[in-house]
Amino acid sequence: MEILEIVKKQNGFASFNPMQEKAISSGALEKSMIVSSPTASGKTIVAEIAALNSILNLRKKVVYIAPLRALASEHAHDFKEKYSKGFRIRTVLSTGDFDSSGVYLSNKDIIFSTYEKIASLLNHKAEWLSSLGLLVVDEIHSVGNDRGPALEMLITKLRLLNPKMQVLGLSATIPNAKELAGWLGAELVQSDYRPVKLREGVYLDGMIDFLDSSEEIAQEKDEVSSIASDTLKKGKQALVFVNTRKMSESMARKLAALTAPMLKPSESIALEKASSKVLNALEQPTEQCRSLSTLVRQGACFHNAGLVQKQREVIEELFRKNYLKFICSTPTLCLIPETKIWGGIKEFQANSFSGRENVLALKGNKLGEIRPVEVQKIENTNSIIQIESVSGHAIKLTSNHQILVKRNGVKVLIHAGECKKGDKIATVGKIHADNSSVSYGINKFDYLGADFFYFVGCMLGDGYSGAETSNGAVKFKGSPCIVGRDSETFEYAKGVSTVLGLKYRETQNSYGVPELFLSKEKWFRELLLSCGVDVGEHKFIAESLKLAKKETVAALLQGLFDTDGHVQKLRDVGFSNISIILIKDIQRLLLTFGIVSRLRKRKGSSMSVGEKIYKTKDYYELTIANKKSIVSFCESIGFRIKRKQAALESLVKTIKQNIHFSCCKTCGFRLYNDLFSGRANSHRQWGAQKYQIIKLLGKFGECKSADIRKILGFMCYKKINRLNHHFELIERRRLAKAKYWRLNAIGQYIYQTVILGGKRLSEIISLENCPLCGAALEKKTKNGWREEDFEGDIYWDFVRKISVESSEEYPFVYNVVLPSDGSNDHLFAAEGFLVHNSAGVNLPAFRVIIHSPYRYTGAGMERIPVSEYKQAAGRAGRPKYDTEGEAILISRTEMEKDDYIDYFIKGEVESADSRLSSESQLRFHLLSAIATGFIFDLDSAEKFFSCTFYARQSSGISSLFSRVTSLVSELEAMGFVKSSDRRIDATLLGKRVSELYLDPLSAHRMVTMLRRNNTSDMSYLFTISSSSEFYPLISVPRSKEGELWEKLQEGKGLLPVNVDMEMFSDEGLLQKYWTSLMLNEWVSEVREQELVDLYKVQPGILRAKLQSADWLAYSALELAKLLGLEQHFSPLGRMRRRLKSGIREELIPLCELRGIGRVRARRLFNAGVKGIADVKRADVRDLGRILGEKVAVRVKGQMELKK
Repeated sequence: MEILEIVKKQNGFASFNPMQEKAISSGALEKSMIVSSPTASGKTIVAEIAALNSILNLRKKVVYIAPLRALASEHAHDFKEKYSKGFRIRTVLSTGDFDSSGVYLSNKDIIFSTYEKIASLLNHKAEWLSSLGLLVVDEIHSVGNDRGPALEMLITKLRLLNPKMQVLGLSATIPNAKELAGWLGAELVQSDYRPVKLREGVYLDGMIDFLDSSEEIAQEKDEVSSIASDTLKKGKQALVFVNTRKMSESMARKLAALTAPMLKPSESIALEKASSKVLNALEQPTEQCRSLSTLVRQGACFHNAGLVQKQREVIEELFRKNYLKFICSTPTLCLIPETKIWGGIKEFQANSFSGRENVLALKGNKLGEIRPVEVQKIENTNSIIQIESVSGHAIKLTSNHQILVKRNGVKVLIHAGECKKGDKIATVGKIHADNSSVSYGINKFDYLGADFFYFVGCMLGDGYSGAETSNGAVKFKGSPCIVGRDSETFEYAKGVSTVLGLKYRETQNSYGVPELFLSKEKWFRELLLSCGVDVGEHKFIAESLKLAKKETVAALLQGLFDTDGHVQKLRDVGFSNISIILIKDIQRLLLTFGIVSRLRKRKGSSMSVGEKIYKTKDYYELTIANKKSIVSFCESIGFRIKRKQAALESLVKTIKQNIHFSCCKTCGFRLYNDLFSGRANSHRQWGAQKYQIIKLLGKFGECKSADIRKILGFMCYKKINRLNHHFELIERRRLAKAKYWRLNAIGQYIYQTVILGGKRLSEIISLENCPLCGAALEKKTKNGWREEDFEGDIYWDFVRKISVESSEEYPFVYNVVLPSDGSNDHLFAAEGFLVHNSAGVNLPAFRVIIHSPYRYTGAGMERIPVSEYKQAAGRAGRPKYDTEGEAILISRTEMEKDDYIDYFIKGEVESADSRLSSESQLRFHLLSAIATGFIFDLDSAEKFFSCTFYARQSSGISSLFSRVTSLVSELEAMGFVKSSDRRIDATLLGKRVSELYLDPLSAHRMVTMLRRNNTSDMSYLFTISSSSEFYPLISVPRSKEGELWEKLQEGKGLLPVNVDMEMFSDEGLLQKYWTSLMLNEWVSEVREQELVDLYKVQPGILRAKLQSADWLAYSALELAKLLGLEQHFSPLGRMRRRLKSGIREELIPLCELRGIGRVRARRLFNAGVKGIADVKRADVRDLGRILGEKVAVRVKGQMELKK
């Protein structure tokens, strides 16, 4: 079937619309093209036509990029539904995971993604990107906004890699679309077609003047009220855009007076219920919360950046359901209850989320702890899917909840109901636990350190505490004891007992097994019980032990594996116990070392003792079978029992014998074992050819690559990088248009010793020290067929079993909402799996009312761009609901009305101009390009920038390039790059700055301030406030400037800058200090409403600032670690915790408890409950008088888990 017929049939079209017909007749199937037309005009259909032609007719790969994940996901889902199954098109959505080369995408036909994801694949040199047939760029006019430089550099790189690639750019209506098309060598198709007719008009004195007609409406007391009343009479809704947040609130109050009397009883009930959610979105409701709640009940409200996420979501949902009639805005715009959501070592149940827990969230392929916005409780009508993995993880979730899987090597988000047995599913592969400053809560015995933890591990494995818990009560039943045949464990137990002043006696039980009895001291039995040494299936590892330092956690695990663990020759390491709680605790702790294990339930068996037959209980077995994990276990944990350690070392030795390559970190020496060989015939043939290449270069010296090919008769490299291991021996350079090859120091050595000297390659690889510099060589082994399943902090496990349950068992389900601030990929850890969270919504309406097309700036009121007006106006008219939409500007005079019609309605949208010349953007992307190897000298930089849209618009890059060379020097002075006459390379610091997405200038200031060794609170907060990522800063009221200058002088000794000098050179110094004071008041527990009042900042803005501060504190800590500035490690870690909770330092331990925020923590502290130990000792009734009965019971319940 012809491509065009396929597209019409799959979309249910009788024919294409005028814009689509124009694009087709202009060559959309094979030519590069810019399609410029209004929103919702059907540009995506043109992309489908071009994509199908590339895939089905030309057999070429397609990449479709969009600015937002949600947009890419939507297009991927639609394309897959229409074409994948029927036409066998391998479709994939690939977003996030910014630390992967994307090899798994190489066998896909079409990849839907975001600008940033494809840019990251370029940074990782994904080879398949050099063989694209078509690149579709959605919203290509974004080159002219703040994200433009990133998009411009992405397109430039892909065009350099693929000179013959077709480019299809989908654009809003812009005047310089022709210039954009010229840059890409593309045809231009322009159209004003729109499926829902848009009528644009201006209101004045009771009359709306549209371009083609006029409409008279009844006049109310003001312009907006007049249009709003008319909208209500039509039974429609409207979005009202105003220019300040304050006005959005006052306008909403005005409109609420109109809507309240007209609400239906069913609407009033729904709004009343929702208003309480809005009111209680924060721990302490602010005046704004109360105001918003009142407005929601009346049917109209405001929506601006001052709202917190939960409030936004409630409001948007109410508007979508037509309960809210008006929204006044500034222009911005599931799991079962028992599911355990992971927050590092800790976890919390979905239905008990208090708002203070962190969750493990994915960013790229790294897991980190972040604070979720909320956990939503949702009515459930979907069936429940239970998924079990090979590792023993199990989760129950609704059939429509998204999970991350790999199919045919490609990452895709699918609904749980689509999951199949055998799918590779994303699970947690490593937990980064920073417990360096966490006390494990048994302070009396801290001095015992690792030996005490080892002893507890032994007791958990083969010991009995002499005490048990039953229905919450402790029963003392006998003496603590431990059994076992290995004398080493007894010796450690005796040593700990001696230090603790305990007596012991050694004997044998009735089966002849050695047994060690310890003193029957009550305090000692209570101690063991609090560590988790309960009886049988009730054993667990206390949270206080899990949060200990890594070396003591390793000792705890040693004790466990020394007693109930084993090593099977040539197979695995294992642990068995009847307590599933203990087994899962061990599995989680192993993940902090990057060790993946498998959990299985084993049936009990019968055993005879004398004449009696006993039936043993069912038990659980934990197995470490993956080679990488076995080696990690040996290196990080191991055994103290010699026979078991010897067996482990023997197993590891067998694994390590298969060496992949040998390398030297000092001089860069690297030599692959398969350099001149291989497994397959083709690999062995290529190995022999590489031998000839090295031999030729050794004999004749430097040669042109073209000459090498002529002499030897074959290509001297392969397109797949992993086959080019001979490049490690060769130095390549470009002179004019020719490429020259010669042997480097490694190559010269191999030529002399192996090719001429006759040594075997394996002899060189087996050397302990580098033959070039003498430093120690590192050996990399082949980890077997599951190596590819470790991807950063992700472990791709197999789905073992899937079952379905009725929705009746679970009337409510829960969803975690993560912040939409770029800190995560909206995937979080639950029951060991990585699952998706909810996305945002879009809000079209019949009418868009624009109160004023001006906004306030530092220079006064300025007219908004035409493009911004068009974007707001474009929200008018809901497809499928309205045949037309209306966008109405409000004017006050005839002259103003005529001006608005000419300027906004008839006016031309601003050009999409390159933003690459922005110094901050250029600096940021220059460092990124150098750090990832795209720019390696000035010649490569000049070639690269000459291909940009900026070069097209500026008729060259002479002015830009002079700034590039200057910025390279600037980056070198900052310590982020190093350059010579021939090379430009990023330093380790520069690479880390680029990874952290920091502005280099901002990072340099941060590093400078950290190096001043000022560890005061104000020093860190000022460092955060000085970062450009924290802008805009909080404005200083003029009435407070004088007072603030005096305060700054008094406190200048606490700041990491020379205030006396900065006050003359830094115009923003006072704002930075004012913002630092706001952060300091936050961590000093000043009430949120007081901050709102004093600093004139709304709750939503404050929350956004605090999230930025948290990220910058993390970045500062990461840079301090890289630079070895140890004095900052602990105080910066504490400051980050305080910023998250808004507390003084003494409340940090209390705020670790679920349900305890800054307010409750302070109540506890003031009542004498100052730490976890005090909470444990306190009677639940006493806690109830402080916290309330329900909260006290929940908190006390956590203490039981900590035992």
